Amino acid sequence: MSYEEPATNLDRTVTATPAALSEASSAKEYASYPSDFLELYLQKCSDYSISTPVTRLLKEYNAVKEKGKEMRHLILNGNCVSMFEKRLHNLDIFPICDTLEILHTGFIVSCDLSYNNIGDSGANSIARMLKINSSIQHLSLRSNSISERGASDIADSLKENRNLLSFDFSYNAIEDKGGMKMADMLEENITLKFLNLSSCDLKTSSVIKLAISVRHHPSLQELRIGKTLCNSKKEESLQHLAEIFRVNTVIRSLDLSFQSISDSGINTFFQGIKLCRTLTHLRLGANCITMSVDVIAKYLENPNCAIQLLDLSANRIDSDGGIQIAKCLIKNKTLTYLDLSGNNIGDDSLTFLAKTLASKNEVLSKLFVAGNKFNQKSIKSFDDLAKERYDLDVDIHTYKTDDIFYCTKKTIPETHQYGDIDTLPEQISEIERILVRAYTDSGLPSTNLDSINN
Repeated sequence: MSYEEPATNLDRTVTATPAALSEASSAKEYASYPSDFLELYLQKCSDYSISTPVTRLLKEYNAVKEKGKEMRHLILNGNCVSMFEKRLHNLDIFPICDTLEILHTGFIVSCDLSYNNIGDSGANSIARMLKINSSIQHLSLRSNSISERGASDIADSLKENRNLLSFDFSYNAIEDKGGMKMADMLEENITLKFLNLSSCDLKTSSVIKLAISVRHHPSLQELRIGKTLCNSKKEESLQHLAEIFRVNTVIRSLDLSFQSISDSGINTFFQGIKLCRTLTHLRLGANCITMSVDVIAKYLENPNCAIQLLDLSANRIDSDGGIQIAKCLIKNKTLTYLDLSGNNIGDDSLTFLAKTLASKNEVLSKLFVAGNKFNQKSIKSFDDLAKERYDLDVDIHTYKTDDIFYCTKKTIPETHQYGDIDTLPEQISEIERILVRAYTDSGLPSTNLDSINN
């Protein structure tokens, strides 16, 4: 018997927003359904003729219930061991979304559906659910198979949604049209705080429109648009991105990694943000930065600079650039995290950097320098640094054998995205960290999930 996919068109399925539904009609519509999440989910699986419900969902629900608690995090990322060969498809999504729609004021606050095989039909079902559900604050659809059509449905639903704070849509090929829809969404949405559109095949026109939409967004604090396809007019898009920080005092974090940004583009961007006092996290890894490092160094010396995290990894910074970065650290009083790994910084410059950090900087607490041109002098300097700055975490380990200094890269656990961790407690911890990097007035991220709305 062939299965006919049920219609999930937004206009057919939901004809009114939650605000337009009366309490009486809502109660009447949902009164016949079970109030228990698992019971309702299994009923919906039966409605869709699904004989095998999602095993991980059943297992985690029962584990939480055994502790006398309600399930708050629906974590079904397809890249974990238990789901690697059982990734979700569109049909699997329908009963989940129906359940979340009916129990729209339930306990579920985060939903991770990353690394699955969800397409546009599944995205349409998710969009319908987002128009009704008022409990989900974090949603990850990272690395699925959603195109511009599915992105359009989700963007339309987020125009009305006032509860979602964090949305990871990275690694979906929504292209320029999908990026435009997301930009349109930001002009009406007033609550989103974290948005990740990295590796979505965005081009210059959608990046510029996103930048324009973000300028006056009242709540967005972190925007990630790494790995775009801006092959032309790149400086124009960087000029618009810099313009965000002239008028918006809310946004704190920007990811522009993997963009092939040249020195002229860096000059354009930093010229635009020279008066910015609010940008705290800037990721510029895997670009083409060489001579323009002097512009970055001057910005770090600027009294207006509030940068706490700066990623310059995998660029083309040479020894002169390394010296300039080291010198600016003497004056800078905000930078706590610096990534210079995978560049071309030579032995003398690395030595100067280590000595500067040993005696003239007490602020930096995390440094990445592996993958540069270390030799005896610089390794010894970092060995001395490790003895003087116990508070500074460096990504290399130094040791001495037969009067010869050696260094190796430390085995440091990677900073996971929530979808990359297989242990449920670790995933929940990561979600609470990223949900949604809600910043306090001091500019430091808050990680308390329950205070996210404060």
